[in-house]
Amino acid sequence: MAEAQSGVEYIAVITIALLILMVVVAVVFSITPSAISAAPGVCSFVEPQVSCDSLMAVVNTNTHNTLVVMELTNSGEYALSSMNTYMYIGQWNSSSFACSPSYVKPGSTAICEITLVGNVVGGESLSGYMYTSFNSCGLSTQNTANSCGGVPTKYEGSYKVQVQSSKTQQNLISLSISASSPSVLSNCETDNVSAQLKFNGYPIRSADIAFTSNNLLPKIYSPIAVTNSNGIASTDICSYTVGSSEIVASFGSYNGEYQISFT
Repeated sequence: MAEAQSGVEYIAVITIALLILMVVVAVVFSITPSAISAAPGVCSFVEPQVSCDSLMAVVNTNTHNTLVVMELTNSGEYALSSMNTYMYIGQWNSSSFACSPSYVKPGSTAICEITLVGNVVGGESLSGYMYTSFNSCGLSTQNTANSCGGVPTKYEGSYKVQVQSSKTQQNLISLSISASSPSVLSNCETDNVSAQLKFNGYPIRSADIAFTSNNLLPKIYSPIAVTNSNGIASTDICSYTVGSSEIVASFGSYNGEYQISFT
């Protein structure tokens, strides 16, 4: 009788353990995936102030040029300014390419795009050295609200990525914008505007999105907003004046527009 009871207890324990495992797996897969799971590459820098979160490379089978995109995070305590990157492949190196945005606050994200001309094919694995250069605003005496002076310092890193193949150079970075309503009353009734930033279809967190308009009609409550785990940043707008305005969401060189009417 005791052995039978022990057997039942054992089965019960195993069942509970399996249920717990199923719950954990369900929770993991229900979490919104990050850009890392979309980018089949790895990269890192020796300078701890910058971390490389994801890396992807796509070759255009028509032009044979390769677009390499990196998602970097300012992991230090000071803002960074004038960030640039370039990389070595074999015995040749790319040109230097500016990252977006040019001013990166602590904890914020930057996107770096590097174009490699020829000599790469789809499916090829690339690895080697890459470099980033930037001004650390904690070491500069020429700081402003969105830049800092000085001579950029170069830091070495390494990368490994398998090149994907595409007939067209797909847009790996996308910034879309929408609003709760395309038309609101001109009595300063608020309208929520949201922008979503993605890397290869996956959300980019901790990115500073700037909201502006093409005229002075709307009041923008949060000109700068930070993307959440879904890659979304939002702000409220309103106007006391009748008319229309194009609301622009910007992340460095990436932009999205949405037109709103105030009636």
